[in-house]
Amino acid sequence: MMTLKTFRDAAKFHPKDGVRTVADLEMTSYITQSLIELSGMENMRTARLAVKWIIEQRSQMFFDSPQAAAASLQALAAFSRRTHSSKSKSTVSVTIGDSKPYYLHVDPTNRLLQQTFRVKDVKFPTRARFEVTEGCVTLKTALHYASISKNPHPAFVLNTTATERPSSKPGSTFTVTTCVAMNPTFPPVDLASLIVDMPSGYVPVSASVRELRHSHQIKGLKIMNNDAVEVRLEDITQKTKCFSFRIVRETVVEEPKWAIVNVIDYFSLSRRAETTYTLQ
Repeated sequence: MMTLKTFRDAAKFHPKDGVRTVADLEMTSYITQSLIELSGMENMRTARLAVKWIIEQRSQMFFDSPQAAAASLQALAAFSRRTHSSKSKSTVSVTIGDSKPYYLHVDPTNRLLQQTFRVKDVKFPTRARFEVTEGCVTLKTALHYASISKNPHPAFVLNTTATERPSSKPGSTFTVTTCVAMNPTFPPVDLASLIVDMPSGYVPVSASVRELRHSHQIKGLKIMNNDAVEVRLEDITQKTKCFSFRIVRETVVEEPKWAIVNVIDYFSLSRRAETTYTLQ
């Protein structure tokens, strides 16, 4: 659970164990609404930080609890009503390298909509420049690339399997088990990051991921937009370490492809390994 020092510290929640819960989301939402009702510059400044925190959690916990989701939406709506100006308009210019700028226009008719555009044929290294005429907007960039390079000498021995769990709906839930150890030709690793991607149409069960925090060998956990689970393991040696969590089917996908699992030495990115798994 989170610790709350004072009422005004609502936006400074930090989970003790590194895992956020729906209770944290719900509590922050209620306190944010109270800060907005109290008004005042200092309270609104704190509410703005709390709203930012709520937005960061929405992809992970919004659908875990209807009550927490409702409280979060109420807090976001209250903040929007309090800070909204019907006359506000913003123009965002994005310049990549020496190319001509891209322009995005934000006004009251589309301010809650996400606008996206794709930049092609970018030569690296390069620079991206963002300019906003006035007002406040949220910008997010993503880099997607393909690489044909391979790792001929993996530093880790990595294996992942997915075993179907008993269910009234066949194929709806699986247990994903990942085991990792050092390749005998490499020295031990103090800290490694494992990223387990989800098969198409499946999402991790948050409760089962949180259960992993009780393991002394796990340093940190993170559910990444319901598309992957990151697990940080300490002291990787030639002795195999394993962990498991559950996944459930959210959308039916015909002939789902295999999912990728990566492990990387946290302090030396050249030491890595990759494997794939399919649903059995």
